[in-house]
Amino acid sequence: MAACPGCAWQQDERPGPVRTPPGGALVASPFSPASIRVYPLTHFEVGERGEAIILVFLELKDQWGDTVKGAGTLGVHLSRPEGGAANRETQASEWSIDLTNLERNAKLYDPSTRTYRVALKGLPAWCAAMARGEAGGPGWVVLEAYFKTVGPDGSAVTLRDRFDLRRGG
Repeated sequence: MAACPGCAWQQDERPGPVRTPPGGALVASPFSPASIRVYPLTHFEVGERGEAIILVFLELKDQWGDTVKGAGTLGVHLSRPEGGAANRETQASEWSIDLTNLERNAKLYDPSTRTYRVALKGLPAWCAAMARGEAGGPGWVVLEAYFKTVGPDGSAVTLRDRFDLRRGG
């Protein structure tokens, strides 16, 4: 077995916990998220007891278009279309998730899809009925996702995307 002068890598070495800088500040990086996408895997699910949820899959990409993780605040707005009129919705619910908590961040990240997988619970009655396939109500809902973070240049950014979730989608 030959020695490798200057080699510091050890096969059994594992990374330690990631530490947030003092004061919980987010740090700029060239690989910081530059865009967000509500991924098409997003869908309704109904549990055995009839409780409806929306499983939202969110993809973050850096300035080169590569999928990345990010630290920041993730928000999702659920809106109901008004009378079928295009571009007219009424906001019904909002969820906010702190992804600066690194344990929560890692728990919500799905490595197989390279997206954050977030279950939206406590849906409005009309939305839960729609998810269960009950008659009445709109055939679709609008999800608007936003992610507040630090951009590659160190400035505060809010990334946004919109997704129309259809019944059976």
